[in-house]
Amino acid sequence: MESNRLLSDNYIKINHIASKCMRLFAILILLYWVFTYIGGQCNIVLLCSCMGVCCILTLIPTIFIDLLKNKCIKYVVIALAVLICSILNTTLSYTAMIVWIFPMLVASLYYNKTMVLYTALLSTVGVFAADIVNYRLCDLVIPPAHDDFADNMILVIAPCVIAIFIMSFVSYFIVSRNSTMLNNVIDHAEEVK
Repeated sequence: MESNRLLSDNYIKINHIASKCMRLFAILILLYWVFTYIGGQCNIVLLCSCMGVCCILTLIPTIFIDLLKNKCIKYVVIALAVLICSILNTTLSYTAMIVWIFPMLVASLYYNKTMVLYTALLSTVGVFAADIVNYRLCDLVIPPAHDDFADNMILVIAPCVIAIFIMSFVSYFIVSRNSTMLNNVIDHAEEVK
C-alpha cells in the first residue's frame, strides 16, 4: 500500500516537472522566433503563427495536469512535445534539429521504458513528416539544407533519426537503472517498517 502511494506521489511530481519543462521549452521557442525574425529567412506571418501555436501548446500540460490525474497525461505531454518539435522543424528546417532531444528528455522523467520507445517512434515519424512538409512549403519557411529531397533525407534526416534511436537506447538504460533503483528504495523502506 505504502509503495503505491509513493509511486503515485512520485508520478504527480513528475507530471509537474514535465509541465515546468514544457514552459521552459517556450523560452527556447521564443529565442528561435527572435533569431529567425532578425535573420529574415522566413515568411513572418507563418513564422509568428507557428511560434504562437507552439507556445500555446507548451502551456497545455500546465493547464490540464490537475484535470487529467490519470496515467494518460504522460502520453499527452510527449505527443505535444513531438508535435511542437515537428512544427519547429517544419518552419525552421535544419536549424531546429537539436529540438528533437527535448521529447526524449521529458520521456526519461517518467522512469518508464515504454515511454522511451513511444517517444522514439513518435519522434521518428515527426522528423519525416516535418521534412516532407518543409519541402512542400520551402518558399515560405527556411528551405531545407539540400535542394534534392533524397539528399536531404540521407544527409540530414537519417542522421537525426539515428541520433534519436541512439538517445533512446541511452535513455532506455538510464530509465531502467533509475526505475530499478527507485523500486529498491521503496522495497527497502517497506522492509524497515
